[in-house]
Amino acid sequence: METHKDQNGNANVKRILVAHKESTLEKYKNSTDSHLRKVAELDSKSDGRLSDAARSHKQTLDSVTAHLEALELEVDVKHRGMIKSIQDYDLVISVGGDGTVLDLSHKVLDTPILGVNSDPRNSVGYFCGASKDNFAEKLDAVFNGRQTFDLARFQVLKNGKKIGAPVLNDILVSHVNPAAVSSYVLSVGMAPSEVQKSSGIWISTAAGSTAAIRSAGGYIMPLKSEAIQYLVREPYPKPEYAYKLKKGMVEINQPFEVKSRMPNGRIYIDGPHLVEHFSVDDVLTIDRNVPALRLFFIGDKPRT
Repeated sequence: METHKDQNGNANVKRILVAHKESTLEKYKNSTDSHLRKVAELDSKSDGRLSDAARSHKQTLDSVTAHLEALELEVDVKHRGMIKSIQDYDLVISVGGDGTVLDLSHKVLDTPILGVNSDPRNSVGYFCGASKDNFAEKLDAVFNGRQTFDLARFQVLKNGKKIGAPVLNDILVSHVNPAAVSSYVLSVGMAPSEVQKSSGIWISTAAGSTAAIRSAGGYIMPLKSEAIQYLVREPYPKPEYAYKLKKGMVEINQPFEVKSRMPNGRIYIDGPHLVEHFSVDDVLTIDRNVPALRLFFIGDKPRT
């Protein structure tokens, strides 16, 4: 077996996990929803957008695996949905888009990830440092000592206990029904706590500051920042009282707490799939003592 250098120049990158997504076309084909199956059938017949994206994804996955096989490395290839946790690998290669990297970030602690965007024409792929066309070049740079760019993450605590997975992008604290009012007590730093009503609170990392929180009126943070950002969505104060805690930065040594006043509150972690209940008197706090996510080739990318 051929041996290569890791990101620190040490010759020990031997076990590699290739984790890939399922294309939208395949999801629709395998769906229990007859309408989605029909959409997939029609798209396949017309060689439409979904078929084009699926073809690009398969070509990328085939190209990546063929290159790794030629290097005679120990490689496991798995669909991302079949992976519960990631251990005993020297490198993870993610084939898909940002959603695939995000999913894998919940299952890895300190193993570095090289993201490969399998459909660059339709996917932003900010967390992806490579594509099919430059994968061999990028992998060679990894083997020859290219350093990772480490992204700060945080862990959500509910009543002092860890819940969910390490957060790479953001969380949303809100009522389970997006049309209902979210009610809670917000405490930030040494400022007086506020009883608030709104559409919920976005809480993001630096990496997540270009996502939903920015669309809601937040700020783009320096990618190396370890602070978190919060933003109250659509605040609904009483006429005689204006909220002071509407948005801002929380540095690593500052306290931050949200206390629920909702029987049916929820905490949405990095999107809609990881969801935790947040009932009356439950208390959310943030633990910053989480290993950073180690990604290759993203530090030089523009942020918009």
